Amino acid sequence: MHVQYAYKMKILYLMIIYTILVLSSPMLVNATMYGGHLGPISGDMLFMKSDSNATIKVKYAINSPHNGTMSTEIGIYDARLQNPELITSNDLTVKAVPILINLNGNSTVTYTITAKNNIKGVYSMSLFSSCGKSPLVVGLNESDVLPSALFRFAMPSHHCGVISDEISKEITGYDGIISKTISMPPNRFSPLEQIQLGSNSTDVQCKQGFDLIIKAHDNMPACVRPDTTNLLIKRGWEQNIIVTKADMIVVQ
Repeated sequence: MHVQYAYKMKILYLMIIYTILVLSSPMLVNATMYGGHLGPISGDMLFMKSDSNATIKVKYAINSPHNGTMSTEIGIYDARLQNPELITSNDLTVKAVPILINLNGNSTVTYTITAKNNIKGVYSMSLFSSCGKSPLVVGLNESDVLPSALFRFAMPSHHCGVISDEISKEITGYDGIISKTISMPPNRFSPLEQIQLGSNSTDVQCKQGFDLIIKAHDNMPACVRPDTTNLLIKRGWEQNIIVTKADMIVVQ
């Protein structure tokens, strides 16, 4: 019975080790905050061409060596979805060499990404977490990356497993792929997205030519054209706050 319990505990420990990674990669998108004021949303993304191969070399550092092995295989996810789904198409694949590493020392793994049949889009890889948060852009330029894609990478994830220092990863080299920094001002994002990224309602930034209106009963913001303000008030937006560049006006 004790042997069976010890075996189960060992399996559980290995499963925890299997999913624990230190998020030390620079490939994370972040929203800069100044109090409740949202600054630029920026981060590093990996870019590769369509119909090409790219490699990423990753060093695995085992901080608590012990006997056993761990799979190094990772997945590529469709980043257009709110809950990314694992891509199973042969048009975009990733292969790890070696696919197993020993947990008693450091190892370097080469990941080869293959894009075929003119596939294009914004994707994510489970390179530094178990939920696919490392951005991968295939066949597109920086200007082709939409704010909605950057927003999904900037949003915190709550289902990526336990964070610990048992295993850490570090990218040591690229080939056929480059890292570029993408940065967008807050007004490229919808009011709701700005709120979800941490902005206060009164600090939401609108595109030029739009006013910020905050609905009194739920404190939710909206960006509207000045000529629609009166229409919104007639529809029940009485006693809302209109924020302009010059001042803050309470509509009675």
